[in-house]
Amino acid sequence: NLAVSNGASTVLIQFLISRGAHVNFVGAAGSALQIAAIQDHVEAVRCLLTHGADGHNVDLDACGEEAAYSTAYSNSHSAWLTAKTQNGAEYMYRVEQMNADGSGGLTSLTIDEGVVVQRVYKRYDDLGFRMGLTAEWTEDQADVGAHDEGAAALTIDDLYETCQDTVLNKGEGFDIDFSVDDRGLLKTCTYRSAGCKDAECAVGIQINELIFMSEMGG
Repeated sequence: NLAVSNGASTVLIQFLISRGAHVNFVGAAGSALQIAAIQDHVEAVRCLLTHGADGHNVDLDACGEEAAYSTAYSNSHSAWLTAKTQNGAEYMYRVEQMNADGSGGLTSLTIDEGVVVQRVYKRYDDLGFRMGLTAEWTEDQADVGAHDEGAAALTIDDLYETCQDTVLNKGEGFDIDFSVDDRGLLKTCTYRSAGCKDAECAVGIQINELIFMSEMGG
């Protein structure tokens, strides 16, 4: 903990861990992760989380923004890996993409063992009430990705990677929105220019529903 409080580099932190330092040891000032988060030492936060630090003990309200997102992301990603282990790697998720006039598309993607095996798309004049169906198609595994419309053919693992690499690392000048569902699984990971408050400005990931096939009894 002393090394983190003194602003140690990630190389030193990794060395200390390799020599037996306990990442979840709690001293008078708290755990190493708590200290790094409070000091907004983002690289140290990421390093400690990678080596198994317990993010649930961190007070996100006391963290710098970027460190808080890193911790929240790590907790959610861990929850996803646990849920996938418990429920199996066959699942379905839905993504809504609504336009300013209320029209938009609904994409349902089915994944089996890390492969998108089906993508179903419906476009409505009124997406919220599912009224005015104007387009509909289904892609099976052999032709997934054949249509330009709809959410990209990505797995939840892909979306977590995109969230971390493309959204959370966006830097200054952008507002980040990261949220999870009641299971702790990824729901929203978007960014928008700081000057734009409209929903249409958001770029990134928005998951409306995620269901494991084991939960459906099939």
